[in-house]
Amino acid sequence: MGIILDSSVLIAAERGRLDLPKLLAAHPSDPFLIAAITASELLHGCAQRDRTNPR
Repeated sequence: MGIILDSSVLIAAERGRLDLPKLLAAHPSDPFLIAAITASELLHGCAQRDRTNPR
């Protein structure tokens, strides 16, 4: 069995609202995966951010 991480989980971890290492440690035998749509959402969000707020 595996655990799929949704974009909302990854965003919460990035914003400091979720302790992702603790979550991963709580399930050492389960693989964590992201769906293709989640990867696409994250890439789209990064592209939008770069256009509106270049670093």
